Amino acid sequence: MYKLPNIVNSIKHHCEIEGFKQRWMIEDVHALRGSSAKGTFTFGRNLGFWEGILTTFNIKWIKISPKEWQQEYKLTVQGKERKDKLKKFAQRYVNNSKSKFNVTFATADAILIAKYYKRKGVHYGTNTNRKENSNR
Repeated sequence: MYKLPNIVNSIKHHCEIEGFKQRWMIEDVHALRGSSAKGTFTFGRNLGFWEGILTTFNIKWIKISPKEWQQEYKLTVQGKERKDKLKKFAQRYVNNSKSKFNVTFATADAILIAKYYKRKGVHYGTNTNRKENSNR
């Protein structure tokens, strides 16, 4: 995890050099019914870690709920079977792109969230219906 701030800063710097419009999204995770205290704490800790890194680098972000971005996949299964299907969707998307790599459970959600954002358009998250976070 300690490499993450350097990776985020490198991505931000690259976007600035290339003139790319930056849009950062964080999955708005929360406690789930039946989750262990340890799992809930880990979710919250990781979310706080990401928010801290983005705040440190003065990066604004949009929170998106899992329900919102996953709704287009119309999955009726839960648990590992759901994660497996999402990973397959992400791999199919990557296979149809210029970048070829193996999708993992660690990267699948990020890929699908980015795809969701791309489909929504560049102005998604900038109106008053979505809260864009920044330094507090």
